[in-house]
Amino acid sequence: MISSNITEVMSGLSVKLTALAENEYKNILRTVATSMNGVISERIHEQGLDANGAKIGNYDTKPIYVNPNKATRKFQTQGKDGKTKFISTGLPHKTKYFAGGYNEFKTQVGKNIGSVNLNLSGQMNNQFTVIATQNGYGLGWQDSNIFERARFFETKKYNKTIWGVTEKEGEIINEIVNNAVSDAIS
Repeated sequence: MISSNITEVMSGLSVKLTALAENEYKNILRTVATSMNGVISERIHEQGLDANGAKIGNYDTKPIYVNPNKATRKFQTQGKDGKTKFISTGLPHKTKYFAGGYNEFKTQVGKNIGSVNLNLSGQMNNQFTVIATQNGYGLGWQDSNIFERARFFETKKYNKTIWGVTEKEGEIINEIVNNAVSDAIS
């Protein structure tokens, strides 16, 4: 006669899986969101990569004028000719001319990594956080203005998924979930 304890083992596993489904899944989602926050922020705001692992974009090189009073870092004003005052009136310039456009401006303030990284003031990156949702947890912004700015970048300016999960990040998420489930049922 063959004997087995499979019924008892499966019954115990069933109890643990039911408890996991009822109690632990939100904790697992919070762990995933917390773990991925830094990973996704680094990819976007330090590496300048979208959810497909490609560059978000390049900064415009069309000449612009920028008011140093509205910039994250101060710089001296000057016109196209490099002078700090108008020749005709002797009055000081209120802006600085950047012949290389926004790309040159980002370099001047020390925030240019060679491609778009959506990081000038740090506000979007610093406020990207874990957010409780009706079904668990996710990542995003409490500030609706920053959320709308992020949506603008994805849907209008760059027309690509930026804050989505890359294939590699998906693998990290799967590993986190697998470990959490394994811990919860063991």
